[in-house]
Amino acid sequence: MLGCYQELHKSQLSTSMAAFTQGAHDHHGSQLPWFWTLTIPKDTDSHSWLTEFYHIHWLHAKAAQDRWKEEEELLTSKFQWVVNYFKYRAKMWEEIYTDNKLVGNHGAACYAA
Repeated sequence: MLGCYQELHKSQLSTSMAAFTQGAHDHHGSQLPWFWTLTIPKDTDSHSWLTEFYHIHWLHAKAAQDRWKEEEELLTSKFQWVVNYFKYRAKMWEEIYTDNKLVGNHGAACYAA
């Protein structure tokens, strides 16, 4: 029975703050230590606790991915809003310039140009 156990290393006993930080995105490539997948007779007959652990781990990763997708969508939209606003203001100043030039108000036309 002791043959299935491995030597514990200090790196396996510490937790990564990325697992607890909402905005962290460095879960990529992370693996669980060997003792989370250990099968012990009578203790893991149902495997329900390990399955539940994997489901929760997957749900946390999925939620983080969804947050990043939403953030990307919001930033893309904000950038487009800024571009649209500047185009609107440029069109407005072009109209002011044209209107004042037609009326002969060269000072206002120069200001609007």
